[in-house]
Amino acid sequence: MRRAVAALTTMPDFVLVDGNKSPGFAVPSQAILKVLV
Repeated sequence: MRRAVAALTTMPDFVLVDGNKSPGFAVPSQAILKVLV
């Protein structure tokens, strides 16, 4: 996940992670459990 975000050409303002842990990002992030889309 960290490599995918780092490879983006435009950096996001915030990262939502589907999981229980949010790896260290250069931008603010939040891990969310049990996401149903």
